[in-house]
Amino acid sequence: MRWLDLSAHNARLALYQADDRTTHLIVAGVAPGSEQWAGLEALGFGASASGKTLIREGADLNSRAVRQIFPRAVIAEMEVSRVWIKAKAQTASQKAAPEEAKSKKRRAESDVRQLGVNHAGHPVFEDKSGRFYRYQGSQVYEDRSYVAAGETANDRSARGAEWLRADDDTGLQFCADGFIQEMLSGRNMRQADLRLFAQTAFGAEKPLPASDTRLRQAQEAIEAAMQRELTRAADSTTDEAFAYAVSLTDKQPVFTFRTSTSVENQQYSTPLPMSVAAQRILAPQSGETVLEPTIGNASLVALFSADVAVTGIEIDPKRAEQTRFGSEVNGRPITVIEGDFVGIGQRGGRDYDRVIANPPFGGLQQSVVVEDLRCTRIDHLIAIKALQRRKSDGRGVFLIAADRESLVHPGKIAGGSKAFFAWLSDHYE
Repeated sequence: MRWLDLSAHNARLALYQADDRTTHLIVAGVAPGSEQWAGLEALGFGASASGKTLIREGADLNSRAVRQIFPRAVIAEMEVSRVWIKAKAQTASQKAAPEEAKSKKRRAESDVRQLGVNHAGHPVFEDKSGRFYRYQGSQVYEDRSYVAAGETANDRSARGAEWLRADDDTGLQFCADGFIQEMLSGRNMRQADLRLFAQTAFGAEKPLPASDTRLRQAQEAIEAAMQRELTRAADSTTDEAFAYAVSLTDKQPVFTFRTSTSVENQQYSTPLPMSVAAQRILAPQSGETVLEPTIGNASLVALFSADVAVTGIEIDPKRAEQTRFGSEVNGRPITVIEGDFVGIGQRGGRDYDRVIANPPFGGLQQSVVVEDLRCTRIDHLIAIKALQRRKSDGRGVFLIAADRESLVHPGKIAGGSKAFFAWLSDHYE
């Protein structure tokens, strides 16, 4: 387990359980009367009955303060037997009455609140001294400012996320992976949980108001993390993958937070079960190429085999970066191009074996004529332009808007869709 190693100072920090079953910290190897001894006393440690060691009730450890006393101490992986010692020993204060000790313990426990679960699956807590997480049954608090920096930016972001702190966009992705860990444990998440997650990850003192754009950021991160989890658990579009997608979707909170940008771009993520079904229909073969013109979080291309070459276009830079991150984490290479697919048009080189998309829905401010068809909706326009990039013997799958919601005639083609589907039947099988 990770613990503070004082061996460079010929000292040892350990935990033990006293006769009254309370947990205590103990420091051995420090000379009585020394500056180190005095420094530990200032942190609440007191001399043991033998006068040779220092003890303090509780397991919380502010490593920043301890390392000011022992500057060469390091946080290292240590055997549990080196951290937890078996001993019948006194409490930190023999003078305290049993009821007073119990009251003190209750007060300390009431000051601790659980913030969530980190990406490694460890529950994260916060008290007056800061954040800590439980690891292998023990309570540990580490000060990140004294933890060695990671070799890569992702490593550093993941390190901060161990305490559910999103120091950057990548850190938020790692924090969201922890949110998914709670869902995997069987918990059905609510919007209140999403709000708490955002408040915790961004380090806000108060709950974020609905107008705060960080709520949308947190929501986007959780949606992307759900997709990464599905990709991790499923390697193809099997019935089991569909069932897993349904299970994840059943446990997600309600996603309602939007920003002016998401409204303008008509950003709605494809539900995971629908994405599995669409990918199963597309069914690209080994070595083929796939185009996704509005890739978002890559939910429509994430379950293809690694030897299928996927190219995605994304208008939102943050979503594009999320997709690159997910591609790297899951080992499924995706070429992501930032930009508006409608504006990119025929640029981008080759044609593709297959195309798939769930384009944004909505009307165009001004109609556009493409191959003698007047398009009045953005989803129709993107579908046509994507088909122009598809090989003549290829396949395409598109999720487009219905003309109206109807319980009597679901899926009925009406209005502008009549011309669109007539054009499709004239030009494609």
